[in-house]
Amino acid sequence: MSNPAPAVPVTVTVPGAGHAVITRVPGADPAHDAAEIRLTVTLPADEGAAGLRLAALTTHLRALIGPPRAEHRPHRRDTA
Repeated sequence: MSNPAPAVPVTVTVPGAGHAVITRVPGADPAHDAAEIRLTVTLPADEGAAGLRLAALTTHLRALIGPPRAEHRPHRRDTA
């Protein structure tokens, strides 16, 4: 649900590697908020290595975003 109070951005910094700023924002659907993420990553000077880093970032972002999940789905718990 949309929160009327302004969201406070959260910053995560990894020295020498980059930083991310995550902010909760109103979603396109009023029933669901969204997370806005600004990511700054230091790329290697070597063009080939920089391309590999960008490819890895794309793969990880796709995995993070992933397909939509069903709401109110019970968590699976191990019984062993």
